[in-house]
Amino acid sequence: MGDSLRIAPAQCAPTAYEVENDLSGACYFFALALLFSVRVLVRHIHLRTTQGDRMFLRLLEEKGVKITDTPEGILADGREVSSYTGWDIDMHDFSDQALTLAALAPFAETPTRIRGIGHIRRQECDRIRAISENLTALGVPVSAGSDEVRISPAPVQGGTVKTFDDHRVAMAFTLIGLKTGNITIENPACVRKTFENYYEIISRLTARADRDFGRSAHPDERLGKNAVLCIDIFRLFLSCRRQRDIAVLVDIDQTVTLKEIYRAGNAGFRITELLHNVYG
Repeated sequence: MGDSLRIAPAQCAPTAYEVENDLSGACYFFALALLFSVRVLVRHIHLRTTQGDRMFLRLLEEKGVKITDTPEGILADGREVSSYTGWDIDMHDFSDQALTLAALAPFAETPTRIRGIGHIRRQECDRIRAISENLTALGVPVSAGSDEVRISPAPVQGGTVKTFDDHRVAMAFTLIGLKTGNITIENPACVRKTFENYYEIISRLTARADRDFGRSAHPDERLGKNAVLCIDIFRLFLSCRRQRDIAVLVDIDQTVTLKEIYRAGNAGFRITELLHNVYG
C-alpha cells in the first residue's frame, strides 16, 4: 500500500539442474570438418540445445558437411567436401563464431561477408579490428565496416597473429595455423579464460607424434613456442595424407591420446583417430 512493497519469501525446493557442455568451444573442432574434409565427433553435445552457436553448424551444412546427432554426440562429416564458397550471413545471434567463420573465409572460393556484428567491437577486444588487422597481416584482403567485415579468398602468408588478449582470437586463428603453418600466435595463454588446455591438447598430441616418428622436441618449452610448433607439426601430418579419412574425436571425458597413427604405404600418413579432451 502507498509507498511500501511487501514481498513474500519464495518456496524453492532443492533440485538438480544439468548444465550443457560448451558448444562454443566445440565449434573450433567442428570447423575442421569443413577445413580438412574430415569427420569430427564431439561427444556429450547434442543438437537439442538452447545455445545460439548451434547455428554455426547450419553454416557448415550449407557447404556440404553432414551434421548428425548420434547417441554419443554431434558428428560433422566433411569427407565429401572438396571445396566451398563463402558466406553472406548475419551473425548477430551467434557472434562468438564470427572469428571462426573469418578463419574459414580465406580458404573459400568466393568472398565472405559477415554482418550484424557491430557489438563485437566492444567485447574482450574490438574483434572486427582483430579480424581485419590479423588477416591483412597474413596477406588476406579485408574490408571492415562499423558492423560488418568482408573477406576475400587469398593465399595465406606466414605471419604473427595479435590476440589482443582475447581467447577467441587465439583459438580461431589457430585454425589458419593448422591449415597453413608458419603462424605465430602471440600470448596464446589468453585462451585460459574459457579453454585452459586448448594448446595443451595440441602439444600432448604432437608430443606423441614426436615420440612415434622420432621428431625432436622444440628446445623452448614456453607455451607460445610450443603452440607454434604444434600447429606446424599438425599441418605436416594433414598435408602428407592422400586420402580424406581423418577422424577427429573430441571427448570431454577422456584424456588426450593419439589412438592410431601410421604409415599406409604410398598413401602417406593416415591419422585414423585423434582423441581430445576438450574441457580438462
